[in-house]
Amino acid sequence: MKDLLKPTIKITILSFCGILLSFISQLLVAYYFGTSSGRDAYFSAIVLPTYFVAILTGSIGFVFLPKVIELKNINEDSARKFINTVLVATTLVMVVLIFLGLLFSESILKITAPGFNAEMIVYTQNLFRILLFSSMFFVLTNLISYLYQIKKKFVRTALAPLISIPIGIFFIIILNSHIGIMSLAIGTLLGSIISLLMVLPILFTKEFRFDFHIDVFDSNFFSTIKLCVPLLLGGIVFRSAPVFERMIASELESGSISILGYSAQLISTLSTIATSGIVISFFPSMSEAWIKDTNLFNQYFNKGILIILLLIIPIAFSFVLYGDVFIQILLERGAFTHQDTLALSETFALMTPALVMLCLGGITSKIYYISKRTLDLTIISSFELVSYLSLTYFLSRYYGYIGIAIGTSLAYSLFMLVYFFYGTIFILKKYNHKMIFIESLKIILISVFSFIFSYLFYTVVSDEINKYWALIFSLLIAFILYLFLLYKFKNLEIISFVQKLKKLKNN
Repeated sequence: MKDLLKPTIKITILSFCGILLSFISQLLVAYYFGTSSGRDAYFSAIVLPTYFVAILTGSIGFVFLPKVIELKNINEDSARKFINTVLVATTLVMVVLIFLGLLFSESILKITAPGFNAEMIVYTQNLFRILLFSSMFFVLTNLISYLYQIKKKFVRTALAPLISIPIGIFFIIILNSHIGIMSLAIGTLLGSIISLLMVLPILFTKEFRFDFHIDVFDSNFFSTIKLCVPLLLGGIVFRSAPVFERMIASELESGSISILGYSAQLISTLSTIATSGIVISFFPSMSEAWIKDTNLFNQYFNKGILIILLLIIPIAFSFVLYGDVFIQILLERGAFTHQDTLALSETFALMTPALVMLCLGGITSKIYYISKRTLDLTIISSFELVSYLSLTYFLSRYYGYIGIAIGTSLAYSLFMLVYFFYGTIFILKKYNHKMIFIESLKIILISVFSFIFSYLFYTVVSDEINKYWALIFSLLIAFILYLFLLYKFKNLEIISFVQKLKKLKNN
């Protein structure tokens, strides 16, 4: 597992760069559009393109990588043939989906945004048509990126999705005054095209030579489709949560979609920090370990969970305790008012359990993909969606968008436990639950103590000095205390990291 440290650190650093760019982007978007009806329209327009990307990358993508690894160990030509068939077939599927989306765009939006009036439907429709095309390029970029991961080359795949962010920023700046939020849609489309161009070179190498070949009767492709069908069907069901969220929120007060959309973007951004480097670098090794050594697979799995918890728990506490200050610093200017800040900080605080569970799901779901137990995943996910819809719809009737935030956290938390225990009991079987429970509890308790102590310090000094300096000092205290206590209580990940730093210093 030592060979995973370097790529994990590299990807995490690039993820932080992505976070910085994303914050700049969100700052501009919030400045120009706030929680306006135009922002509501954009969030409603992008939900289906994002849905298509999630379904295809969450089904074909996660089955694609283990299958390519398996075939490369048997026959290089079979692997190349399989890769070509998957990429061409996926492109054709996306072309059909885009055509249908363009043809029935008005009818689709009347279903997904039932609370919008005729004028809002037309405005959203124009955004939707542009963003549909970006979905195809994002899907292909994701699939081709797996080929780099197989070769243990992670930097290019981490850089590719970052390209779309500065392009979006550029178009907002130069075109916002002329076409409004349409500028963001155009920037997203061009960014998705350039992201794809960044990863294409691997298809022109001798090892992965692409020749537009498609053979739908290939036995390897056919067996992969059989595995993907439950995931596709399940994806249509359980990945539809954001679509239903927008449907429910479109009938609430104006700005509700925007508040939930900003919260979702924060969750996506923070989960990227906590999981991207780990999941991307661990997935190929976990796939190989499953074939060769299940004990090694368990070690990868446990290490992945604990590292994610080490990162995401303090991040979650930071935003629960200091979220209003963070959001005020980042977004409160221009069209984004102080009232928007308070609404967003409250909503996001209620969604932090969902953030933690989403991050853990990034590594836990790999049990199902790698073991090819995709049907089990689909069945559990279907129950999750029913619970999510029931909770969010019921709570939104009484508490508006806040109810949706509460329902999301409740549903995600409950079913993350189901995914974990079903996977470890019925798929991994010989699994040490006691160890992971003790180590996880240790991380959580140390986080609680460290951040509550720092928040008490903040409440005392924020009246005496500038609150931004008070925030910086408080967070420094929290993270120093957090790392110190983890080291003292013998957290293996922190001890291992410290030892590696000492070796680097001595060398």
